[in-house]
Amino acid sequence: MKYFDMPNESRISTKRAPKPVGLYPHARKVGDLLFLSGVGPRVAGSDEIDSAVPGLKLDKNGNFIEFNFAAQCRSVFDNVKIILEESGSSWDQLVDDEREDKALLVLINTFVFLPRLKRLIFTIQSKKPIFA
Repeated sequence: MKYFDMPNESRISTKRAPKPVGLYPHARKVGDLLFLSGVGPRVAGSDEIDSAVPGLKLDKNGNFIEFNFAAQCRSVFDNVKIILEESGSSWDQLVDDEREDKALLVLINTFVFLPRLKRLIFTIQSKKPIFA
């Protein structure tokens, strides 16, 4: 099945998550699988184009005043949770590939907190969120 042949019923979009930056839905359901599109840290309803990013402040020239990577990661997880819920799914249905953390840590050694951030969101054994 080609991308453009997919029925609209498989497309999942929600106003609770930030608007996609392209012409794609938040997620697509194919059979029993759910595929999320590139989810970022932007805040839904923050302005006309959902441009606010937690932990990011810019001066009038677009230079960083504040850049909080942990806050942005947390916002991405919040947005993923919203899209999962709107799709009829949840955290405990995710397939987690631990290699992503290892690859990121090899590339960006300073962000060693990312596995700790994931543990704040998922308990290690049950993979259920520890916050609402």
